[in-house]
Amino acid sequence: MSGAIWGYNNSDDYVSAVQAYAALLRQDPAAYAAIYNWEIYFYTEAGDVWLPAGFRTDEVIDLTDFLAANPWSAPDPGLR
Repeated sequence: MSGAIWGYNNSDDYVSAVQAYAALLRQDPAAYAAIYNWEIYFYTEAGDVWLPAGFRTDEVIDLTDFLAANPWSAPDPGLR
């Protein structure tokens, strides 16, 4: 299974993360509800930016413009 996961995303860290989630869900299937409702953070040069549920774009977005229009999405300065 590791090879199939790695074929999807060529990162050992990604493979480990997927396997850890799978182990968690085997141990506690009810954990799916908590994982499903997690918020999404995207790593940028400014720090982790929060993306709202349903966010989607097919184009590159300038980070400065995005944060100016969505200040609630800015990284927590206390976490840098």
